Amino acid sequence: NIYSTTKWISIALITIILSVISNSYAQQLSPKKSNYSLEDEFTQKFLQYVIDEKFSAADKMIDFPAYSNRVAKHIFDSKDKQKSFAKGFVNGLKKKTFTEQIFLVANSEPTTFKYLGINSKGKPVIRLDFETGGYEYFKLILGNNSKGELLIRDFQIASSGDYSSIGTANAVKYLLQPNESILKRLLGRKQINQELLDNFKKIGALRNEGKVKEAYDVIQTFPEQLRNQKELLLMTVQLSSSFDDNVYRSELSKLAKLHGKDPKLAFMLIDHYFYEENWVEAINAIQLSMKEWGNDGTLNTLLAEMLLSDGKINEAIQASKRAIQLEPENEAMYWAALNVYNTSNEFESITKILTLLKDQFSYEFDADEFRKEPEYLNFTKSDAFKAWFAE
Repeated sequence: NIYSTTKWISIALITIILSVISNSYAQQLSPKKSNYSLEDEFTQKFLQYVIDEKFSAADKMIDFPAYSNRVAKHIFDSKDKQKSFAKGFVNGLKKKTFTEQIFLVANSEPTTFKYLGINSKGKPVIRLDFETGGYEYFKLILGNNSKGELLIRDFQIASSGDYSSIGTANAVKYLLQPNESILKRLLGRKQINQELLDNFKKIGALRNEGKVKEAYDVIQTFPEQLRNQKELLLMTVQLSSSFDDNVYRSELSKLAKLHGKDPKLAFMLIDHYFYEENWVEAINAIQLSMKEWGNDGTLNTLLAEMLLSDGKINEAIQASKRAIQLEPENEAMYWAALNVYNTSNEFESITKILTLLKDQFSYEFDADEFRKEPEYLNFTKSDAFKAWFAE
């Protein structure tokens, strides 16, 4: 390795910005905004319960009646049916720890949580950083109940762009209790056969068992018109990401082609534009995501990589600087900046980043190991390299 430390991160991984993730910092709870508010305090308390896996305590901070009403409105037109469903749904939610289902069961790999503070739209935002790479954003929708208590009414999730209540409603409509009239509207048919209804139930069962490839295969037997619905395409994208990268790319491409103009899908489609090397659309998708989820270090590192790929070196450097300013405790921001400076031959800036990594994160670098890495060839020939390693 080019450095020796207890972290043992491969240099190859460091330069893959889409997989940038920091395992070196503890769960960060400090909001970015100076105007500390009741919403900040509430969100930090909630997130600490999640981190400590005190899910019963976290659940008490959710307004289940309000959440259930939001779910019911996406399923039924009749107010009587909405009221009846919501009442029963509240009781069902209380049988399992709801926050565990959202934050752990749905994201089964080791995760670091970070509270990003209140975004420009006035909503608290939490970021999940997955240990194997990748991330997810949750926006908390807060409100006061009839007693005046501040509680969570819903969650908005970046990967779908939608609210958790809508995802739950779709699960009820499509998977748990497939309703023939709903499918008739989607397919434009007068009759829906029992096999199709049974297959929806089968998908739900397979997903619950963790059999994602089998669930994906069942969806592929559906009529094309149904498979192309946004909700089902999002499901196939998420399922395929777990078992086949080529299938994942194909499903992303289809989602972009059919629903790419939906701004809610901007975050999900960043991967697609990256694979297609469509840097203009990738940059646009990241900037839309920043407006929706927050101007954080992670999105700025992605933006820097796309700007660099698009030949906009100065803008890429500025995005890298912002990432470090926003998350100075996160060493992944420094490695991302190192990649930008190395690609753009900013050798003096590289040595400044190396100094920060050495001083703040206890890295020790070896000049000979740098010389073995082809991507650092120009840097190792520079006066800045010789001066830094001569110190």
